Formats: sequence, C-alpha cells, structure tokens
Amino acid sequence: MNNEILGTPGGATTHAPGIPEADRKISGSFSSTGSNIAWNRVKFNKTSRRFQQALRKLPAPGQGCHSGLLRVVNIGIAERIHPLDIFVAIRGAIKLGTRLVADDEIADAIEKGVQTFGMYVRKTVKKRLRKTTGASNKPELLKEIGAKIYAAILTASPICTEEDIIAMSPISIPSDPIEQAVLLLRNLFLPNEFVFTGDQCTQRVDPVNFTIQNLPAQLNEHPLMIPNPFTGKQARTKSGKLSFRCDAAIANFRIAIAEFDDKPLNEQLRFWKFIIENQGLPVAALIYSGGKSLHGWIAVNCRDQADWNENVKDCLFREILEPLGVDPATKNPSRLSRLPGHFRADKGQYQRLLYLNPNAVRGNGGGGS
Repeated sequence: MNNEILGTPGGATTHAPGIPEADRKISGSFSSTGSNIAWNRVKFNKTSRRFQQALRKLPAPGQGCHSGLLRVVNIGIAERIHPLDIFVAIRGAIKLGTRLVADDEIADAIEKGVQTFGMYVRKTVKKRLRKTTGASNKPELLKEIGAKIYAAILTASPICTEEDIIAMSPISIPSDPIEQAVLLLRNLFLPNEFVFTGDQCTQRVDPVNFTIQNLPAQLNEHPLMIPNPFTGKQARTKSGKLSFRCDAAIANFRIAIAEFDDKPLNEQLRFWKFIIENQGLPVAALIYSGGKSLHGWIAVNCRDQADWNENVKDCLFREILEPLGVDPATKNPSRLSRLPGHFRADKGQYQRLLYLNPNAVRGNGGGGS
C-alpha cells in the first residue's frame, strides 16, 4: 500500500504506516500489490460520504465501539474502499474511551466484513442465475445480468495468485511437469479409456495407461488434450469426414471447458477462486494455458449428446457462462484443452495444472484409477 494521506473526521489526517501487526492479517488476503483490484484507492471524497459519516458516528471504546466497527467496515466494503484504507481510516477515527482498541480487533472486523460480503454476493449470484432462465430469449438482458454478476464476483474476490488456487486443490499439485500430466490422467480417466493428446494434426487416441507410459517421450510434442474419453472408433464429423476425436466419437460426456478469451489473467484467477470457494460450479480441474488464459474443466456428467445439447449448450453456456464472458466456442464435448506439463516455447511458459478435484466427476461414470 502506498503511504497516501487519507482524510479522517474533523479535518485531521493520518498516514498509512506499516500497520505492523494487523497488516499481516489484512495484507495476506486483501493486498493490492501486483494486481488490478476493483477497490477505490483514492482519497475519501463525495463518493464515500456515507463512509465518512459512519466514521464520525463510530462510538468511543467502551460505549459500543466494537459492534460499531463492523457497521463502518460494511459501508466501506459496499463502496469498494480497499480494506487496508478502511483500516487506516478507522484507526485514525477511534475516539478516546475507557479501553484501548487493538489493531487486531479492527482487522478481525474487516476480515469478517469481507467474508460476509462474499456470502451476500454468492446468494445474489445464485438468485440472479435462477432468474436467467426466464430471460433465455433476451440475449441483451442475459449479457447485462452476466456483466453484473461478473463484477460482483470480482468485488468479492479481490486478490488471487496461482499459489492461492493450488493451495485450494483437494489433490496436492506436484511441481514436476510430467507428474502433473500423469496426475490429471489418472484421476479424471479410467485406465482403459481412450484419451486424446497431441497437436492440431494428431488424430489417434490411445488408452490412458499407454498414454501415461509414453508421456516422458511425447510431452514436448503433445501440447493439447481433450477432457472427455473416446470410443476408440472412428465417427463422422459435421463435414462428413471420419475422425477418432470428433464429437460423435465421444464415449462419455463428462466435462465442459470454460475459457475467458479477453479477460486479464488476474481477473480469471479471482473469478475461479470465487467459483471454487463458493461451489458455484463443479470444477474438476483448472489449467493454466501457458499464455493468456485458464481452462476450467467443469463436471457436467451428461448421459449423451442430446443431454449435452440441452444442459450444456442451451443452459450452462447460453444462460450462464456466455453472459459471464466465457468463450462460446468452447461448448462442444471434443473441445481441445491444454495438457499440463508441456513447455510452450513460443511463450516461454509451462502449461500448468493448478487445481484438481476428481470428486466432481466420480460417481457419474467419472474417472479415477
């Protein structure tokens, strides 16, 4: 946090110091360093008049200050004032009273306020998502609702790094590239299922065990994979050509891919953090593409292509994911994704597995050896 001067009641000012003890608690969750957070990092002015009024009305310690802290915090968060700025403002606004107010007491109130706001946003998101069904024939309304939900999610999830996502994974993510690929294949596919790994020109599909055995030699040449298993037999594409890896050759319609094509990577991390924390969608895996996007593998567990068309294409994508800004081109079951562990020489980055939850697909014909 920069040491800008923040206005406080009565015309006094206070600098933002190191906040030694409470800073560790607040900064660990809400620091804006290196990220594009949607908090207002400005001097308090007319846009935060309610917050200023709440500060002035904060009771003195011993006269209701403790309960008043959360009210001030909630107003500050609602106006998107950064939690660290809220801390500094409250610290400077506390009057003399019959007891001392510790930094941790203020920090606890801020932490609780952010958590409560996150729960509110979660309920609001679910409520709005339920309402979108009636708006399915009104794309502009859906787009408007989706934009508001996306903004609310980012507000409730102000910061996230790759390490935060990895720490949330039910399955520990190894650092070794080959181990990441093996972990994904063993947990989301059965040993005898046919899986595709390769490049744009590759047509063959192989049993999972065979693919795992050959990964060390092939990982450099295999940047892509498809999250759904195949029959191992050729089928007709929409253009009439025979293919081992087309939609018609899918054996199990288990996973849909969600990818943002035009959102900053930092926002994508914050979005998926909120979705995973609040169980907004059953995320089976999250993969960093090595470029500008994250690939979310969402467990859908459809019975067949007709079930996929109804529940994934027409409902999940058209009414929920596309209004949120997800690329509509990813809604077919044989959509290409990124194979973790492959090094993209053009980007100078590894494709990385960040999150893995096989329980999202198990029990519905899902994988796991």
